[in-house]
Amino acid sequence: MIFSLLVAASLAPATADCRIITFSRSLALARSKQEICIGRGGVAGQFVLRRSSTDRSGAVSVAFTNTSDCPGVLPLLGEIEQLVLPHPDLPGFGKELEFVTMDGAGYSLTAPALYGGAMSQLVVQSNVNTPLARWIDRTLKALEPCWRGEG
Repeated sequence: MIFSLLVAASLAPATADCRIITFSRSLALARSKQEICIGRGGVAGQFVLRRSSTDRSGAVSVAFTNTSDCPGVLPLLGEIEQLVLPHPDLPGFGKELEFVTMDGAGYSLTAPALYGGAMSQLVVQSNVNTPLARWIDRTLKALEPCWRGEG
């Protein structure tokens, strides 16, 4: 019982304020999804990350890490501010969509953003072969050995 309380207490900071940035990858054929939520850690400059994984059966598991335990991911998180983002496309004006991918993987990012000098929220969804997809794939791979508390 005491061990369970200690484990819960050690994971509690990872669940607090985990709403700054969320990104995910959904694999259509595998019917699985990984969603990562990033929040501030208890130490200045530290971030906590929570992964919710949904498998083919719909079962969800949750794991945690932070940038102190996984410092190699911090530069990848910093790259988020340099992502090349999509531009709106109004059919008949400017550059047209060349193809549409109907299957594969879905990638999404929700983050606070600056729009000029004003606060805003950025929501981007894409498929494979985009800067967002490449960033999410690299970040998920770098985080893989860092997760703890899965269950």
